[in-house]
Amino acid sequence: MRSSQFKIVLEGTGKQTRDFVYVSDVVEALVRCMNFNAGFHGPYLIASGQETSLNDLLSKLEGRFGGPNVDYQPAKRGDIPRMSYDISLAKKELRWEPKIMLEEGLKRTAEWWREVS
Repeated sequence: MRSSQFKIVLEGTGKQTRDFVYVSDVVEALVRCMNFNAGFHGPYLIASGQETSLNDLLSKLEGRFGGPNVDYQPAKRGDIPRMSYDISLAKKELRWEPKIMLEEGLKRTAEWWREVS
């Protein structure tokens, strides 16, 4: 896919971080929650436990899809600059942890995208 084929609007500098988790890991965590019989102790934070800046994500996307056309816009008021989650309770009680890290998730997403495009 060429960069001219898609545009990403990014609000802020791209230095803000997020905690990305692959969808199959989220589904597995939800199934474990439904089958958990020891009583609810949550909240269970379902995430990768790793911070990734949006600029780093864009760089990884460029490697998989070609460079997106990024339109940097002013940050929205109140935007959270850093987001990372402690997944230790989910690990301990649900015996869950993410299996698909960001690079592998992007690889799988790129393969899926090529199939449906």
